Amino acid sequence: MDNNTKQPFGYVKLQGLRAYQAITLQIDMRIAAIVRKNNVGSISLYKSTSQTVRDIKKNKPAWYRVNFPYKNILPSVVAIRVNGRTICAGRRASNTESSISLQHTIYPSV
Repeated sequence: MDNNTKQPFGYVKLQGLRAYQAITLQIDMRIAAIVRKNNVGSISLYKSTSQTVRDIKKNKPAWYRVNFPYKNILPSVVAIRVNGRTICAGRRASNTESSISLQHTIYPSV
């Protein structure tokens, strides 16, 4: 729970990334609520882009923060993908109303 916004969030830690290609993280979730377009949540780097790129080049993990859309309803993670490859898969929750797909791309070689 974020102390300032009181919104729930999570972290994703990615290891073994290549420093000289674009890195796209995609998280697919389902939630038991109707989600509006202006409140789907977000993904951001935990550190700055330049620090994350330095970490990747030193074979350290990249950390992401995932902000969830509602305070009292947590989504279920269906899949986490890096550059289209599924690295984690969860079960589809049966009582869900909405699908959420969040994506973040960094370009380390730039």
